[in-house]
Amino acid sequence: MSIADEKGAVKTPRHDWYQTDSAVTITFLVKTISKESLQLRCDGRTVSFWGTDSAGEIYETVIPLAHPVKDDVDVKVFGTKVNTSPMRDLLQVQMGDFGLGGIEARKTGVYKVG
Repeated sequence: MSIADEKGAVKTPRHDWYQTDSAVTITFLVKTISKESLQLRCDGRTVSFWGTDSAGEIYETVIPLAHPVKDDVDVKVFGTKVNTSPMRDLLQVQMGDFGLGGIEARKTGVYKVG
């Protein structure tokens, strides 16, 4: 049983994304997220988000990526959103490969913000 199951209903945060040649930027739209509770996990092909807001609501989601990213993730927490920018693993991406959508894990990096 996960922590989320013990505390109550889990909400899926809204998110948006865009990419450049070097990074995929994902924005999770959650108001007043607690920096102490925020956890992001990047395993090369997915980005996992878990955290609670100031009212104690639990947010959790996993975003599959179509192409590999590196373990180093830039995270910025704002009042209404959380931005994360995993760097694309350019050695494993061929020209013309874009988008979200795959699922296969290779590396694991856990990021605790706070």
